[in-house]
Amino acid sequence: MSQAKPKDIALTQSPMSTFSNYLLQKGQSNSTTQTHRRNLGYFLVWCDQKRLEADLVRYADLIAYLKYLRLKPVKARTIQVYLNTLQHYFDWIIERGIREDNPVRNIEIKGIERNNLYNILTP
Repeated sequence: MSQAKPKDIALTQSPMSTFSNYLLQKGQSNSTTQTHRRNLGYFLVWCDQKRLEADLVRYADLIAYLKYLRLKPVKARTIQVYLNTLQHYFDWIIERGIREDNPVRNIEIKGIERNNLYNILTP
């Protein structure tokens, strides 16, 4: 058996494992990467049900997905986590040259309390 060369490996890996490698290279932990994989899986199933190509969804499709998530018993903070996954996903898609824009970039979930970190150290 011959061993695959590094450039051949990318051609044989599944898109999900390639996405995982991207996240790990960006400094995400293994547990965070697993969370992103799970969340992306939910999105991919939704896209399949709607007969959408996940890589090519539009802003309106993402709004429809967010409305779908709001029908579930999840908090706004959880939806924000799903949105964060999609932000990483579309950054990865851009890096692969599949699209030029990130449709998630300017979407913000209302009703989330954000923690403001203040500088507690003084000079």
